[in-house]
Amino acid sequence: MRAMVTIGMNYTVLPGKEEVFVRAFRSVLEAINKAPGHVHSRLYQDTGEKNVYLIMSEWNDRDAFM
Repeated sequence: MRAMVTIGMNYTVLPGKEEVFVRAFRSVLEAINKAPGHVHSRLYQDTGEKNVYLIMSEWNDRDAFM
């Protein structure tokens, strides 16, 4: 049995480019949602530093992520 994999990616965005980053994430999310083995992805914004983000993605297994 393969284990589900959670991937975390941290991003520090140039100040003033936050909206561009969020739009880009949404575009990538549309494509990644079609990938075999992708369960879901979420975008989180730091409450203290508005230009710091975390993307968390869950995949059925490591092979699906790779």
